[in-house]
Formats: sequence, C-alpha cells, structure tokens
Amino acid sequence: MSDELLDLADESPETVLEYFAERGWGDGLPLVPPTPERVNAMLAACSGDADPDEVLSVLEPRFGECTRRMVAVNAVLAGCPPEVMPVLVAAARALGQPELNLRGVNATTHPVAPLLIVHGEIAERAGFNSGLGAFGPGNRANATTGRALRLLLLHVAGARPRRANRRSTPTASPRTSVPRRGRGTRERAASTRRRPSPSTAVRTPTTSTTWSPTAPVRSWRRRRR
Repeated sequence: MSDELLDLADESPETVLEYFAERGWGDGLPLVPPTPERVNAMLAACSGDADPDEVLSVLEPRFGECTRRMVAVNAVLAGCPPEVMPVLVAAARALGQPELNLRGVNATTHPVAPLLIVHGEIAERAGFNSGLGAFGPGNRANATTGRALRLLLLHVAGARPRRANRRSTPTASPRTSVPRRGRGTRERAASTRRRPSPSTAVRTPTTSTTWSPTAPVRSWRRRRR
C-alpha cells in the first residue's frame, strides 16, 4: 500500500464506518478510529525497546506484512484495551508460522476459524474471563481480542469474503479461550525478523489523523504448496 494521505470529513463513528466500508475495510460493525494517540497507547503496552515497524509475520494469502503497528491499529479498531496487546503480538507471530497453514485456513470453503488460547499471568492481568460465559458476551478482553484477530485476517492477510475467503458458510471471529488456572499449556510464538514496513495515515481537515488498517504486500510470492 502507498503512503498516500486521505482526507476525512470528521471522526464521527458514522463517517469512519462509511469511509472504511467504501474501501472494503472493517467487519461491518462500528469501529474505534485509530488515531495516533490511541495507537501509541496500544504500542506502549509492548516492551519499551520493541520496534513498532518490525515485521512479525507475513500473512497469507495476501502476503501482507504484519508489524506491531498494524496489530495496534487493528486492536484499536476492535476496541481492545491496551493490556491485551502482548497477546495479540504473540498471536500475530503464530499466524505466520507454516505449521498453521494460514493460506488453507483463509482460502478454504470449509467454515473454520483460528482458536486463540490465553493462559498465564497475562490472562488475569488483561482481564480475560476463564469462567462461566467464557465464549459469551460481557467481557471486553475476550470479545475484542478475537475481533482484532479477525480484522488482521481481513486487512493484512486479505481474507475478505468472496475474494480470498471462499467459505460458503460464514464463520465468527477467531475465538479467545482462557484455560482455568492450573490447566494452561506452554505458550509458543516463534519470531521472524524481516524488513520493517511503512504504514499509511488518514488525516482529517481538523489535523487529527487515523492510521489505515491495511499493510504493505510483499513483492514476492511463495510457490504454492
């Protein structure tokens, strides 16, 4: 994607939703405008020396470069609290691992979706619900983390319905599950180091800006497996 700056009339929820919908962005639900202040607050939840533009993974089938900044932008759009940012970064790394076969997950006609299991100290610190109603409504961390992952799949991986996503039966956002204390499994999220990528800003006539949720695409393509 280019570094073009786009003008918005205002930052009202209706304007942002309409603007995103016209470009095929978002999941159809209201979005939180990803202003620089909100994105920076989300990035601040990462370790202090973390490079916001380090490529964490390359997500298929679009081969979009997923950076911490892209994770933060889509986390803000989804309404995530900053405390869940480390979970989303680990999930973004895991989505790019070849064992997951993200191309198959995103492009299949079968109704599948990733499952994210959160455990350890972060589950309690970020406010995840591991008890009754863990898969139901009413908990911000559980609900918005799964939505943020779906937005990453839409905006960075390019898994948009009727395009890369060929499912005839719709699926929900990736599920966020939290094991009860003592039942957790060891977290695995391998890291990859690739070149940093720029992001695109959207500015309004009132000088406030919001980040675009999409990521640059790698110029190369992997041989199909």
